[in-house]
Amino acid sequence: MEQHNISSLKGYSLIFFPIYEQSHCYVMCINIKNKTLDILDNKILEEGMSREKKYYDYPEKLLGAFSMYINSLGHKLKRPLTEYNVRIIEMPWRNNKNNTDCGIYTMKHMETYHAKERWGCSLEPDNDDILKQLRLKYSAEIISCKKNQKKADVNVKASR
Repeated sequence: MEQHNISSLKGYSLIFFPIYEQSHCYVMCINIKNKTLDILDNKILEEGMSREKKYYDYPEKLLGAFSMYINSLGHKLKRPLTEYNVRIIEMPWRNNKNNTDCGIYTMKHMETYHAKERWGCSLEPDNDDILKQLRLKYSAEIISCKKNQKKADVNVKASR
């Protein structure tokens, strides 16, 4: 969202926030329709570890900060964001084996998450081939994007 005004949030039901913390990426998604903050993390919560121990108070801080932002626009919600339930979304492809592709998972989650029960995003428990394809796809999209200020430099170096 670039220019903001009171009406700029109308029609949005999911607001995505990529999080980078302790060398790991994941997504926090404010779900206006369901009144939840959904955590989309490719890592499984380790046995005996609470949500609060893994994610600290970040979900509450995000809800509080975004609530202040919405209020600054003059937008009022029926239920304050700070009352939203925090939930970790279960996904069959989650695992603790892959420690390098959390950024790829983050982009795929932001690209495909729709907060419905059936979430088909082409990821599977064993994702090696899929992740390789996604690395290529996202790299090509970033390099060829019109907003990439280094696009010309990359094209020159790639043609050598």
